[in-house]
Amino acid sequence: MRTLAAMLMAAGLPAVSLAYPDGPPWGHAGVDGGEDCTACHFQHDAVAQSQSIVIEGLPGRYEAGQTYPLTVRVVDSGETNGFELAATAGRFERIDPAAAVNGGAAHSVETGASWQVVWIAPQEIGGPVRFWLAVNIANGDESEFGDRIHLKNWEIAG
Repeated sequence: MRTLAAMLMAAGLPAVSLAYPDGPPWGHAGVDGGEDCTACHFQHDAVAQSQSIVIEGLPGRYEAGQTYPLTVRVVDSGETNGFELAATAGRFERIDPAAAVNGGAAHSVETGASWQVVWIAPQEIGGPVRFWLAVNIANGDESEFGDRIHLKNWEIAG
């Protein structure tokens, strides 16, 4: 993707052609050091364990099958922002029209400073659950340049 973006920019094609109108591609939350938003927004290194992003409502310990309303929040908001969140167990449900869910993942479909989803814990306690959050604190020019990617992960006990 980086090579494609560089080639298109060099050819003078608008960067907006690379935008994802339905939200970021799935699988870019940085799970276990894997792909995150820097796959497309590559000008700056990601900020690891960023203090600029939080998940409100995440319990210290989960109960089997319990429902937890969560709010993904950007503390130091840019002009436009987007997120992707993934969990090792349980599933997400959509409650906010600005977010979409895909089983164990959720992401933004509209820019904002906060989004809400519901996380439903696994039906059986099976050890800790890890959450990964990747947020693009973007500059609003709809290109892959000048944006700052913030990453953070959490682990909660069962």
